[in-house]
Amino acid sequence: MITAWNKMQNDFLRLSTDSKQIFVSNSGHYINQEQPKIIENAINDMVNKISNPQ
Repeated sequence: MITAWNKMQNDFLRLSTDSKQIFVSNSGHYINQEQPKIIENAINDMVNKISNPQ
């Protein structure tokens, strides 16, 4: 089951040449409630990248 899950996650990463996967320790299914700062940082990174393309 884990192997299939990992394959699906890797398939998602290949959908874009600019994908990023973030692993967060000590977090469960509700990362937005358990570690909201991680979500905030990821969103801010994406907004900054879109706003300031290189």
